[in-house]
Amino acid sequence: MIGFNALYFRHKMMALRNTLARLLVQGHSRRRLAWALALGITLGLAPLVWGTTLICLLLAVALRLPVAAVQAGNYAVYPLQMALLFPFLTAGQYLLAPGQPDVLARLRQTLAADPLLCARLFWQVNLRGMAVWLVVAPLLMWGAYRLVHRLLPEAVP
Repeated sequence: MIGFNALYFRHKMMALRNTLARLLVQGHSRRRLAWALALGITLGLAPLVWGTTLICLLLAVALRLPVAAVQAGNYAVYPLQMALLFPFLTAGQYLLAPGQPDVLARLRQTLAADPLLCARLFWQVNLRGMAVWLVVAPLLMWGAYRLVHRLLPEAVP
């Protein structure tokens, strides 16, 4: 009975994988699929903790790329986005506001005392981090495209 359940489970998992693969590709070429995944990866690394999913959806629809592929790239790099959030914010602070006091330290201090001031400070820091990301984004997009294009099989289902 255990063998039967394992075979049944494997069959269902393969069917799910094939369905997801068809949904991901949606009849697009390997090149378009690579661009879609690269766009999702690049946007997914933006130092925004609130809107990458919506931005990916809107750009995928506007550029007529497979939405599932763009979102898959976005979700795949979510842990990396969290890991790179503070480096982007710190780089933005040091490059775009070098004479100002350390806003990240002030954020920690004002979080409990004045949440409204903390939100305003975070907005400023986030804009500077986004400026750094905008400078780096073309390189990220190009590198992600090259990597994904090589990893995708020649004949996409």
